[in-house]
Amino acid sequence: MVETPKQDGSAAGAPPKDGAAAGGSGARPEAKAPPKQNPVFKMMGLPNFRWRLPSRNWMIFLTVVGSWTTAVVYDRREKKRIQKKWCDLVSDIAQQTVNTRELPRTINVILAAPPGDSLAASQIYFKEYVKPVLVAAALEYDLIQGRREGDVRYGVAEQIRRLRRKKGEKGDAKQEGEEEPQPDTEQLLDAFRQMTGVYAAPGVKAYIPTSAYSSAQLSPYTPNILEPSQPFHQYHLLGFLKTPIRMWHFLNQRKLADECGRQAAAVVLAAYRPYHESQADDSLTSSSPSSEQTHHQSWEQQTVNEVDELTWVKSVRKPKKIDESKERIWMADVVLDQRIASRMRRFELDPEEEARAARIGEGKEQGRAVQPIDLEKQQSIVGNLDDADA
Repeated sequence: MVETPKQDGSAAGAPPKDGAAAGGSGARPEAKAPPKQNPVFKMMGLPNFRWRLPSRNWMIFLTVVGSWTTAVVYDRREKKRIQKKWCDLVSDIAQQTVNTRELPRTINVILAAPPGDSLAASQIYFKEYVKPVLVAAALEYDLIQGRREGDVRYGVAEQIRRLRRKKGEKGDAKQEGEEEPQPDTEQLLDAFRQMTGVYAAPGVKAYIPTSAYSSAQLSPYTPNILEPSQPFHQYHLLGFLKTPIRMWHFLNQRKLADECGRQAAAVVLAAYRPYHESQADDSLTSSSPSSEQTHHQSWEQQTVNEVDELTWVKSVRKPKKIDESKERIWMADVVLDQRIASRMRRFELDPEEEARAARIGEGKEQGRAVQPIDLEKQQSIVGNLDDADA
């Protein structure tokens, strides 16, 4: 007996397909149609995305990137706000008039390359943290840059010698028992000048060893108070193991901007104090029951840059195999003459000015500078042209 197939293609008497039941009670639910895509995105060829929660890996990535970005943005915003506070504190000095017969105040800025790096690091540091305050006060400055070890000392010493020659001071005669210095470039140049008949003007002695400071004669032109100075700490770290510390400094540039802005404002406002002096005791113990105790003076200038020395690379402290006869200035102890150290001064901001800067930062007080008037926004008043008095 042959069964006749039905119109839907199924044979008569065959069992029903899966999901087909009487009355449709067991029918499979139809799949929900995908949401309608934006025609603009469809014309651009973008797929039809469906919003859903990111996976675990994406959550970790977004959390790390978002936290780092938030910390950087917050730090840079606070850095600009702090720098603006110190710039507003000294901006009124730029509007002060200067007599035509007087020269504007000029300061000397000494930049030295950090050990293990180039001079560009110090230049960027000065341009980013110190220069904005000097520019806000319209203060002129001269740069003394040192690319190698000893360049800064040579540049400053030559500037002092030039000033002493200008005042008419002559050099001392050669003392008895003094060793003849080795010929260098300057001596060869002087010998060539003598051969050609060109003689240099008499000047001060080129170099005095630190051991001869106590017996050296002080220049009669030495002022009672020397020009103030201000050291700036540069947190310049090198090395792979110091990466976490560099990351911390990268996220806290606002603190460095506050410190440098305060010191630069003290330089602009010319507020200074004497360098501190302390008495240090050294007990020299020996096998004998009696102990000898000595007292020596310790000046603030000798320890002011110890924080920076801790961040130097290890290669600076290693002995050099080449040119061991040359002096190691970076690792040498700071030796001061008491007659000079007692006359040195250091810039320090007054408490009144620091309190005013805090009020400016909080928005409770405005800077003393007069805001410029925008003439383009002002309406021009012509008046009555027919009136002769107008």
